[in-house]
Amino acid sequence: MSPLYRWEDFVGTFSFFIANWTIKRIFTIKIKEELPLKAVPQLVL
Repeated sequence: MSPLYRWEDFVGTFSFFIANWTIKRIFTIKIKEELPLKAVPQLVL
């Protein structure tokens, strides 16, 4: 394993986590904006 390969692997994993977090964040914000407040507690439970 060359250092370059390990670095690319780290960057790939890091990018995946950032993208995953960003998608979840946007999805959560969209749900909160689009759903009426009464539906949110039912969704959580």
